[in-house]
Amino acid sequence: MLRKSFLLLSILCLLNVNTWSQQWWYGSFDNICDDREYFSGYATSQTILGARLDLGSGFEIDSVHEIYAGLNYMFEYGHKPFANPIPDTGLANASWNPIVDLYYKYQVKNFRMFFGSFPRHKLLNYPLALLTDTFQYYRPNIQGGLGELSGDWGYQNVWCDWVSRQTYTAREQFMAGASGHIKYGNFYIEDYFYMFHNAGNMISDSTSHVQDNGGGACYVGYNFDNMTPLETLRFDIGMIGCYDRFRPTPYTLHSGFQCRLSAFYKYIGVDATYYNGDKLSLVNGDKFYSNTGNYARIDAYLRPIKSKHTDSKIGWSFHIHDGKKQLDNSFQVFFRVDFLNRKG
Repeated sequence: MLRKSFLLLSILCLLNVNTWSQQWWYGSFDNICDDREYFSGYATSQTILGARLDLGSGFEIDSVHEIYAGLNYMFEYGHKPFANPIPDTGLANASWNPIVDLYYKYQVKNFRMFFGSFPRHKLLNYPLALLTDTFQYYRPNIQGGLGELSGDWGYQNVWCDWVSRQTYTAREQFMAGASGHIKYGNFYIEDYFYMFHNAGNMISDSTSHVQDNGGGACYVGYNFDNMTPLETLRFDIGMIGCYDRFRPTPYTLHSGFQCRLSAFYKYIGVDATYYNGDKLSLVNGDKFYSNTGNYARIDAYLRPIKSKHTDSKIGWSFHIHDGKKQLDNSFQVFFRVDFLNRKG
């Protein structure tokens, strides 16, 4: 597997067609430390330690058309390289094997499209209630397509991610959704939605194996950035909802309200959220939301290193639920470098 992947990358990177006006290399490095000390049983207590390298080449066909090819690999500390697929992720094809970057990008002034296998970093930023942050660790690429309109008013995108092709042992899984941030003066609206189709494998003998699961959120907020010395100060409130069913049983619906606060100044920041409502039956959401309907999370963090090509975060998160006195907590240390000359 590794030998074939590097052979494919080498061939793609060495290709140099005269019609391509520019060729460049791209790369990024991530160091991940996420220590989760959960005593409630609402979410899995674990420590995730690893390093990820994304390396490849891009080719500019003309001013709007580009092609990228590379490899994206995460080595999780304490495991053998290229080990067996990761268990209990909810994703049929999540693994430690290299992930291929291979995609086409089209970009004009207010519109861009991606087709292929491309990094989700900076493209999708869903609330944790809908999509857990472990997606970025173990499934960093979208494998499908994304289209996005943008302008002074904000942005709106639609996307599809083919998670797993159906075989005799693997389920057919795909996700599709839309998200956006629309602003008017200091007011803004954020919208998020996705569906998760979780079908059976080739030997499934009933439609009862097919699961329809998904959810959405909408927030209305106000941006105080230009009213205070802070670089960021935002507050919003909104509603989260989800649906779930195993065919042919009826849909079950769940919903609740959430408020969010984000503040940042120079090197220090705080993010806080509070959710109250039904337990959310989302396969790919943060497990705290599926186990409690009264949940607050406070993230205090430092960003000691930040520049054009580097970013860092040292954070401590506190999880408060059901009025319990004992706190679940988690500690994170992240470091990212975008090096070489990644254009897109």
